[in-house]
Amino acid sequence: MTIPRFVVLAAVVCIAAVLPMTGTAAAGSAGRVTVSADAGYQVTGSHLSVAGTWVKLPEPWQFSREIGTIGASVQLWTAKRVIDLTVTACTDATCRPGGKPARRFYHTVLSVYNRATHALICSSAAAGSLQCAGTDGAFARQRLAPGHVISLSLVYTVPWLWVFAQAGNQDDNYRIVSSAPSKPTVDFTAARICVELAASPWSVPLLRAPRSAVKLMSFDRPRPPPYAAEIANLNGNAGGIAAAWWRDHVMSTSPRTPYATAGRLWDQGYGLTVYLER
Repeated sequence: MTIPRFVVLAAVVCIAAVLPMTGTAAAGSAGRVTVSADAGYQVTGSHLSVAGTWVKLPEPWQFSREIGTIGASVQLWTAKRVIDLTVTACTDATCRPGGKPARRFYHTVLSVYNRATHALICSSAAAGSLQCAGTDGAFARQRLAPGHVISLSLVYTVPWLWVFAQAGNQDDNYRIVSSAPSKPTVDFTAARICVELAASPWSVPLLRAPRSAVKLMSFDRPRPPPYAAEIANLNGNAGGIAAAWWRDHVMSTSPRTPYATAGRLWDQGYGLTVYLER
């Protein structure tokens, strides 16, 4: 099956999301959310169908003193399920903070969780019955070099059979229903674009306080042309995190020292940078 790449979203869709402010979050921002392992932005709305972004992968070794693993993640949430697409790397051979810096490649992981219990339903990194449908082969094996700008996207489209996942150079899919319905059977009500600092959104990350704030990753839309949306829904609305059709929430890890958090939005509500703070 050919998976539609996120980049094909039309320019006219995104132009509608341009805000009258630059470098600030939307006036409708719902504030800050404290989570376990993610830091970035969460969008809440109804019938969301796309979560996607572009990110330049940093050298993991430069964070080896403070963190053990680092990943860029896009997620779609329903009332019962969480679909998490992450490119992740260890900062050293032990995947724990304070180790000897080592140059590491990023690998792609698509995981599906039970939202209530946080139990793993399937993953591209798992074997046997726990492997997500359609995620074997090149998708799971690809390695992404630091320094490259990559795209990440999850797309839920007609005929409501699949969530299409695209990371780096590879496409794959996760089957979410067993037959082809005439209308959507899944309602995604939240989406995340974030840095993930542990094995799952609910894991407790191992962090050491930096000497001063450390920039981890920056996310944004690609340089035009073409433009592309970061978030879209089934009603035809699409745009950046700060678009008027949904509410955006800054996500920070637990408020103990240290913690990871997102700065203010920039590039008309599309761009965000995540920092590790003391």
